[in-house]
Amino acid sequence: MLTIKRLYPGDDLSHAFAVRDKVFTIEQGFSPEIEIDAYDPVAHHIVFYQDKIPFATARTFPKSEQEPKTYIIGRVCILK
Repeated sequence: MLTIKRLYPGDDLSHAFAVRDKVFTIEQGFSPEIEIDAYDPVAHHIVFYQDKIPFATARTFPKSEQEPKTYIIGRVCILK
């Protein structure tokens, strides 16, 4: 069964980070030091699950204080 969970600032991000680690650092070779950044604690994250196993994630946050209704979507990834 497919389920989607929205995570708010302060929520446990371990499932989102686990998917990102597999995709960005292991598969694509990005440095783990740059993968998690200052936007993560304030962003809203979305995690997709198949049979309770996380397989995809993304995050979103406001573009700026001057444009609070304009959001940036980033760190989108899906496991192979």
